[in-house]
Amino acid sequence: MLFYPIGKKGGLTLPDNLRKLNYQLKTNKLTSIQVTANNSKFTSVDGVLYDNRTRKMLCYPLYKGTYRIPKSVNDVNYLYQIQDIVKLKSIQVSGKNNKFYAKDGVLFSNSNDTLLYYPPQKAGAYVVPESTAYIDPDAFNYAKKLTKLTISKNVSRHAYTTYSFENCSNLQEIVVKQGKLNSINMSFWYCDKLKKITLPSSIMT
Repeated sequence: MLFYPIGKKGGLTLPDNLRKLNYQLKTNKLTSIQVTANNSKFTSVDGVLYDNRTRKMLCYPLYKGTYRIPKSVNDVNYLYQIQDIVKLKSIQVSGKNNKFYAKDGVLFSNSNDTLLYYPPQKAGAYVVPESTAYIDPDAFNYAKKLTKLTISKNVSRHAYTTYSFENCSNLQEIVVKQGKLNSINMSFWYCDKLKKITLPSSIMT
């Protein structure tokens, strides 16, 4: 692929003999990316593009609102790369995936109950489940529709972790519940509507 018109909407089907993508495809207005049956380089599951073993995501259709993670995928780093531009509202996970699980459209790690990724277009207030042990420092970046966040009592903080709320442009309030946290670092780039942060007495720093 030599060139992809960024403004082209709808679905895209990659032909049999395609072996290499143009980097421009990663900035798109697509809702689906498919692959023809005889293409041995790429595969598509539920309109998302992967390598031929369905292990690594190669491109996400940015206007696709719901993402279902297949059983074989164990790396979601690509999601962090597109946080600022994706229209993602909800994440689901195959019941056969041993690495991740989803709850109320939010992505978690199976191994240590870490909240990994909050869909950038998921709207309204959100309460972190009490089963959550940790929150990834970049989980809430570009959560542009989040209005209020409540961090539950069982969340602990990894050493030197700074929770980033970059470009959470509608975030108005954060509440940290009394619990395991005794120190917390938070960063609020371009959170222009933030009005209130409530911290418990257990927070010393």
